[in-house]
Amino acid sequence: MKRVTVLCLLLVVVFSGNVNAAKFKIGISDIEFKAEMNESDKDRHSYGRRKPAESTQAFIDMLTTAIAKTSKFDLVERKRMAEILKEQAMGDSGVIDEESAQTMGKIKGVDYIILGAITEYGLEAKSTGFGNFAVGKATANIAVDVRIVSAKTGSIVIADTVRESKKAASSIKAEGFSQDEANGKILSDVMRQSANSIANLIVETIYPIKVVAITKSGIIMLNYGKGFLEKGQHLEVFSQGEGFVDPDTGEMLGNEEELVGEIVISDTQAKFSKATLVTKTADFEKGMICRKSAASVAKTKEKDEKKKGLFGVF
Repeated sequence: MKRVTVLCLLLVVVFSGNVNAAKFKIGISDIEFKAEMNESDKDRHSYGRRKPAESTQAFIDMLTTAIAKTSKFDLVERKRMAEILKEQAMGDSGVIDEESAQTMGKIKGVDYIILGAITEYGLEAKSTGFGNFAVGKATANIAVDVRIVSAKTGSIVIADTVRESKKAASSIKAEGFSQDEANGKILSDVMRQSANSIANLIVETIYPIKVVAITKSGIIMLNYGKGFLEKGQHLEVFSQGEGFVDPDTGEMLGNEEELVGEIVISDTQAKFSKATLVTKTADFEKGMICRKSAASVAKTKEKDEKKKGLFGVF
């Protein structure tokens, strides 16, 4: 009996170790700021900062938080990431361009590296008025060119442009009244939206949301929890069919997919979520892929816009 108990404990330890080892290590390289900005935008960086480098650092912090919330990756600390790149002779700045990423070979201590550049960032403002009084509306915009590189092969796993915009509520400008703080807030909000979208992109490619179990009462259990999924959020569920391969490179391009239904999140825990059925065309099965529905994402953004109230950004 003692031997059986010890064996069971060893299996638990080994299994726990394997679970942790299964997590990919991901690190963020320096995100470059390449957006062209007009004079007014230069004074409106997120959190009121003035220099592009500081706004870029704010974005890296937001992206780090967004990825951490997925609980699917071991994040390599920024300082350690810089040390790894320096050890591998990738340059003191830690910035890797696309050409060097393709040929860098194996980098120890990390599985994936996030590279990118903020290529658009600023406010579009329209106003009407007279004298020292005006009423206007503004939209904050950001575009990030992001690449996810396999540190072991040097190949680019993901290459995409993520665009986000956020409308401010109507604003009023009068003599002696400044809204610089609000300007910084709307820009930081759209920056955070972009960071969350990039985290979603990484997750859907490397660790997609999956159905892990279906209870006898019909509750659908998912492999993501609080922080990444929210109560009331709608997801589309897809069955995975036969895979298809690029005939020239032999690379697996993906699988045939078929939409089988829609679910809504009913409860979120630290590491998993519960969902209930909305519609279906076939029975759900363990292992099916889930994606946040476009309608649900749009609804979340609309709700966020309404929270801004009457006075927004000028």
